[in-house]
Amino acid sequence: MKQTLRRLALASLALGAAPLVQAQGSSVTLYGIVDTGLEYASVNDAGGNVRIESGMASTSRFGLRGSEDLGGGLKGIFTLENGFRSDTGALGTAGAIFDRQAFVGLEGGFGVVKLGRQYTPGYWVLLRNSAFGYSLNGTVSNWARNSTTRISNSIVYETPRFGGLKGTLIYGSGDERFEPPQASGRFVGGSVEYAAGPLSLGLSHQELKPSVTGTATTIGPASKETALGGKYDFGPFALAVAAYRRAPSTGDAFKALSVGATAKLGPGEIWGMVTRLDAPNGSEGDATLVNFAYLYNLSRRTTLYTSLGLMLNNEDATFGMQGSGNSAAGPVDAGYNARSLMFGIRHTF
Repeated sequence: MKQTLRRLALASLALGAAPLVQAQGSSVTLYGIVDTGLEYASVNDAGGNVRIESGMASTSRFGLRGSEDLGGGLKGIFTLENGFRSDTGALGTAGAIFDRQAFVGLEGGFGVVKLGRQYTPGYWVLLRNSAFGYSLNGTVSNWARNSTTRISNSIVYETPRFGGLKGTLIYGSGDERFEPPQASGRFVGGSVEYAAGPLSLGLSHQELKPSVTGTATTIGPASKETALGGKYDFGPFALAVAAYRRAPSTGDAFKALSVGATAKLGPGEIWGMVTRLDAPNGSEGDATLVNFAYLYNLSRRTTLYTSLGLMLNNEDATFGMQGSGNSAAGPVDAGYNARSLMFGIRHTF
């Protein structure tokens, strides 16, 4: 009995290590983020509310990432990533264990091919070329409204880099219906990105067919999303500009333009950003999003942060705000504003 308990203890310690080397030429790495904080949020010029939230700077998660050397420059790869709420312990998506990523693929001189649930090209372009990325109350989700960030049942091809230039293509098979319309929920997209030295640039376009419901036999036009961005790192500070346009299946196109900067300050960083949200013809109204944040690194893995966000709506707009992973401030009545002040701690492993 003692020997059995000892073996279990040793196995538990081994599973807690990262990376977990299983055999020569192959490895499995356990990684993750635990992020929890306090938020003061107010809407409609009314009194605010203080609450404890998960995933404000980064969505709380854990995952397994592995690779195997197959010889001749070829590798087998996989990633399984779960999102969870660190304030309650609940799954990030009910009924889905690996809701963030779940794919397997091959990597070699030809590039990378992956199959499963994975990020879209538009996600990467906006993440890499905006001041806040998908973080805090300046998250891309606050201004690239209804953007498609992940697709299940998808295949992705990434080219090798050629002088800093890389291309990505994605196809999602959608609802996988046998009966018409078989294009229900299908997704196609691609991107071109450049990264060399202090400069990064990206352009993406992607289209999503609506999913049919009930006994419908026809399908409407696809929604179309285009993202464009650039970032330049001067060393002590960096500048980022990103633009987004989404034309839904029906109705007016939504547009947003974001300009931001980040600056190093001792062991921490200061972020600032101003974003204009524009819905033509007054269908949703227009708004200006203003964000400031300070992140202080206690160590390589542990960070304290604070962030202020102001969503300034015009008389027709009802835009609220959210943090990286969860709702922050909303819903908002037409013409009123939303405010969010966050304090939290993030630990990565």
